[in-house]
Amino acid sequence: MVPRLRAAAFVAVLGLLGAACGPPWEIVRRAPGELILGRRSLGVAPVSFEGTSVEGVPASEWLAARDAEAAERLEASEQRFAARFGAALRAAAAGHGIHVLVDPRVERPLVFPRVTELDPGSYDFDAARASRVELAVLVVGPSGALEEVALGHGSPARAVAPGPDGRLNDDATALGAAVAEYLRRRVAGED
Repeated sequence: MVPRLRAAAFVAVLGLLGAACGPPWEIVRRAPGELILGRRSLGVAPVSFEGTSVEGVPASEWLAARDAEAAERLEASEQRFAARFGAALRAAAAGHGIHVLVDPRVERPLVFPRVTELDPGSYDFDAARASRVELAVLVVGPSGALEEVALGHGSPARAVAPGPDGRLNDDATALGAAVAEYLRRRVAGED
């Protein structure tokens, strides 16, 4: 009986390790056919924050409970996140031989990134909380076919860089690189 238990535990651990090694995205909706197979030029829209939840509540509720300064900080954080995400996406995609066009109206397929959840986390001496950013990416192919993936990233709260912008910058960089890898796999026909 004990050897069977050990074997079952070993298989469970292998399954967990295999899941951890998988891609960091979840396919929400797969387009029929090869959406972007062989494409080396893609248009990417600016990051949208429409409908975003902040710290688990709709942004409108979050803002209503705070002052004007908090609204300005949130807007500035969103702008920095969008800029960092775009730079990371373009750099990583270029490394894969994919040219990301800044003006998405120019080229199809189009990639539409949208932040669905934004939690900048916090660093307090007695209560630190990691950041968490959830992103939905919609890809519209040349024929109008749609594909959607969801992914997220969190960065730990550290005393070295206690501010939320450091955590969100790390999240934006990681998410930009992950989206570039997703696009690379789809362009190469690997997924």
